[in-house]
Amino acid sequence: MGVFGWVRELKRIDTFEISTYEKLGDRSHITHLADKVVPGMHYVSRKDDGEGAGTGIVLYVQRGSAGSDYQKAVQTLMEIMHFVNS
Repeated sequence: MGVFGWVRELKRIDTFEISTYEKLGDRSHITHLADKVVPGMHYVSRKDDGEGAGTGIVLYVQRGSAGSDYQKAVQTLMEIMHFVNS
């Protein structure tokens, strides 16, 4: 299946950053759930990325959360996994 997302721990703010490609979010109809959209995030320079292939979406989840931020991240990743596996 390949990699479709990354998780990074932000210890200073006790949060996890979950990122994926915006194009997967768009195809899965979940980009609107993102906390942040970052052009050039995924190893493609903004100036060399006319089609936005390197643009990423980011979600933040507090450590130990079971609240809305956690549910949003789970929903987003499940929708993307469903799209990628279909």
